[in-house]
Amino acid sequence: MLASRPLSAIVRTAAWGATVAGGLSLAAPAHAQRASDPHPDKTYVAVVVGLSVYDNLPDEVELDFARSDAATVASAFNEGGAFDYVFLLSDSNAKKADIVEALREKAAQFTGPNDVLVFYFAGHGVGADFGLPTLLAFDSTIANGHEDGLPVDTFATDVATWTRAGATLIVTDAIHKNQLDGIYFYGASADQWTNLGPSTMVISSSQSNQPAEDGKFGLAFADAISGAADADGNKDITFSELQDYLTTRFDGKPQSPAFHGSGSTDLVFASGVTPGRTLDGGAPDQALVFGDHEVYAAKFVFHDGSSPAVTCRDKPTTPCDNLCYVRNFKAGPCKLTALKDGERIEGVTLALVPGKYDCNVRTDNSLSCIPPQISSVTGGAAKTR
Repeated sequence: MLASRPLSAIVRTAAWGATVAGGLSLAAPAHAQRASDPHPDKTYVAVVVGLSVYDNLPDEVELDFARSDAATVASAFNEGGAFDYVFLLSDSNAKKADIVEALREKAAQFTGPNDVLVFYFAGHGVGADFGLPTLLAFDSTIANGHEDGLPVDTFATDVATWTRAGATLIVTDAIHKNQLDGIYFYGASADQWTNLGPSTMVISSSQSNQPAEDGKFGLAFADAISGAADADGNKDITFSELQDYLTTRFDGKPQSPAFHGSGSTDLVFASGVTPGRTLDGGAPDQALVFGDHEVYAAKFVFHDGSSPAVTCRDKPTTPCDNLCYVRNFKAGPCKLTALKDGERIEGVTLALVPGKYDCNVRTDNSLSCIPPQISSVTGGAAKTR
């Protein structure tokens, strides 16, 4: 498992000379150093922040997993997600000035109108329950968090101005846990972000005022960005695929992720992934990842090949006459087979939501399906058309 690997195997030093110190510094290989560049015309950059301890908060509100979750997510960006630059800040290296510098000076070097930026935050947030949602940096205070923290009413606009990325994804795992002097730690949910820049999408680990457990969301997101969310097998991960995967993974659990944005749900936020890959490089444990979430009906339409068939997770093989319905099956991978020029071809697609799956033969003679399109990113449930 990747989590058991030594830190030095996870973190690689950037070309501008960052050092690894204390809670982990800023790291990633330079774009030009990749032996095989999965996206030569576009740069993918991630800034990851993890805060388990705070300079101005007492020990009783420390978080057990935020720092390690951030390292896990950074590894997923760097390896499975094939990002070009990954900047990781944790604990005392994640003061407000450090976070701003990582975005405005370091990430901004590599992002322009054709590039992708992901900002991932794991730590405490406050103010969402009284209209001033704020993410807390290491040196932030409860009393003045809107000034010395990262208030979301301006932060998204600042990120867009500083980096000028063509597409931006903000992901927050603000741990809704504990209270201090009557102030509850409720960070902003996705739909509470205002003044979003162009093509800026937001994912939060839970809904507004909903408890979010420390250590639950990071691994799920790391698996998703590593390739497990790539439902159509095209090696790109879109916002809608992240939404489908995370919604399904948390189905029936006490917390459910929320989604919001100003751009298209077709925006790509990882490219060059291995479809179905999880953080440890293996295939997903279907029972663990997808649970008992049930898809009541999926229509598989095959546009290429002959004698196709579909085998979904808890169902026998269903032969198709170019199209077929599979009903009441557990969400997860569905195996695809067909004949082309007398030869058997295969593929896998993730069937997570009901609707129409358009299946085609790819250039490598494998089968893949385009899942139903997402029509809304508001709230926690994926809506399809």
